[in-house]
Amino acid sequence: MPAIRFAYFDPQARAYKQVETTPIVVHVTMGNRTASSPVDFSQQQILPDQLAPIHLSPLLWLHNNFSLWQQWWYWLLLVLPLIGLWLWRRQQRRLAWLRADEALWKNKQANKIARKRLERAGELLRQRQEKAFYQETSQALWGYLSYKCNIPFAELSREKLKHTLLQQSVPPEQVDALFQLLDHCEQALYAPAASSGDMEQVYQQALQWISSLESQLTRS
Repeated sequence: MPAIRFAYFDPQARAYKQVETTPIVVHVTMGNRTASSPVDFSQQQILPDQLAPIHLSPLLWLHNNFSLWQQWWYWLLLVLPLIGLWLWRRQQRRLAWLRADEALWKNKQANKIARKRLERAGELLRQRQEKAFYQETSQALWGYLSYKCNIPFAELSREKLKHTLLQQSVPPEQVDALFQLLDHCEQALYAPAASSGDMEQVYQQALQWISSLESQLTRS
C-alpha cells in the first residue's frame, strides 16, 4: 500500500506541515487449496428467505437480433388504446344524439327503467312486503307508459293513455288487461281487503305485459 500524506496547519509554528505514513508492503503467495468446480445454482432449490442467484443469460430485449417493433404484441398495445378511444367517442356521440331528442331517449330507456323497478318489486315480493310491492309495480307500469308514450307524468290519464296506445296499434284487449292490472294494484294499495289477487300473479302479469307491449311497438 502506498504512503498516505496528510497536510495540516500548526498554530504554534504558524505554518502548514505535512506528515506521511510508511508504505506497507503486502506479499501474496499461492495457497495449497485447489480450485473447486463451479456451482450450478439453477439446479438448487431456492428457499423463501434466500436471494435468487444472479441471472447470467441476457434478457430478451437485450439480444442483438431482438427488435421491439417486429413483435405483434407491441403493435397490439399501440392499437388497443386507439380502439378504446374510438369506441368511447362513438358511444358519447350516440348518447348525445339520444339526449338531444328527449322523446327518443325516453322511449329507449323506458324498458330498462321499468325492468329495474320490477326487479325491486321482485325483491319486495320475496320479502312479502305487500304494500311496497304493489306501489313499486304500479310506479313501474306508469313510468314505463309515460316514457314509452311520450306523455309527461303529470298529464298522464287513462283516457289519453288509451287513445295513444290504440293509435300505436296496440290491441284493445291488451289495453284492457293493462287497466285491469293497474286497478288491481290501486285496490291493493288503498283497499287491501277488496284485493284478493296473488302477488306472484301480479308480478308475472306486469312482466308479460311490458314484454308484450315492447315487442308490439317494435313491430309497428
